[in-house]
This record gives sequence, structure tokens and C-alpha cells, in this order.
Amino acid sequence: MASIAFFPSLYGKAVPGLCFLSLSLISVKRRISYPVMMEQIDKAPTNNPPDVSKKKSPGKRGRPQGSKNRSRRAVELSPALRFVQETITRFLQLIGDHVKVIYFVYDGAFGNNDALQMVKQTGLHLISKLRHDSALYQTMAEDHARKSVGECHPYREFEGMQSSI
Repeated sequence: MASIAFFPSLYGKAVPGLCFLSLSLISVKRRISYPVMMEQIDKAPTNNPPDVSKKKSPGKRGRPQGSKNRSRRAVELSPALRFVQETITRFLQLIGDHVKVIYFVYDGAFGNNDALQMVKQTGLHLISKLRHDSALYQTMAEDHARKSVGECHPYREFEGMQSSI
């Protein structure tokens, strides 16, 4: 059993502890959470500690010459995201057809493309906090064939909006 260090502000230093992933069904009408599955997250041992003494030399800024566009949907999941995806899959198999699950609500730390693709691969929709520099794009109408994306809405347009739930 591996321990993971976390940083409580009262102690002012890293303290060893345990980390768990808990999956629950949430009743929006009753405002109650029903815990269904809990898994301990083991920290994978690293053989080579990261070398912080080396500094990268400042290279040319921008996109490297000759690099190609890559698919944003074909991502390689980190071990942590693979663990979460496997847990979601086991969770969905456990509840079967008894309850139809549509959404997966996750911490704001996972408001990135890799986490989105991980959840989409399980057949669910992700609800997560967006990063401050995120932008949402409307889908394009078919008559705008020359444009690659729709109208952009920066995150700051949505700040201060209240949910109706």
C-alpha cells in the first residue's frame, strides 16, 4: 500500500496520506449522493526521480517547423486517467441497466481535453469546471464551409452566471 503526500495548509508541509476515488450516484431531485464504489489510488513507484537541476535553454517560440496537425480526439491517457476510466467502466457494468447514467461530474483539475476524451470513451458526458483560458465554440452551420470553427465565446463571458439547478 503506497501513501501519497498531500499539503494541508495548517501544517505547512507535505504529509503522507491515502487517496481514494469514490463514485456515487447523485439524485438531483432529492439532493442526495449514494456512494456505490470506492477504490484506493496507488501511487506508481518511479524509478528515476525528476532532475530539477537541468534548465531548458530557451529555444524558438511557437510551433516547431514541420509539425503536423494531430487529432485532438486520439489521445494517450496517463496512468491516472486510465485508472479512472477502468473504474468508471466497472461502475457502469456494476449498475447495468438498472439506472441510466448520462453525466460524469469530476473535479476542475480534469477540465482538459485528455479527461474529456477519457469520459467520452466510456459513453458519458463530462461536467467539470473549465480553465480560465478556455473558450467555447458554437457548432458551424453547413453554409459556412470555409470556416473551420464556429463563433468563439471566451470563458470570461460566462463568469458570474448562475445555474438554474
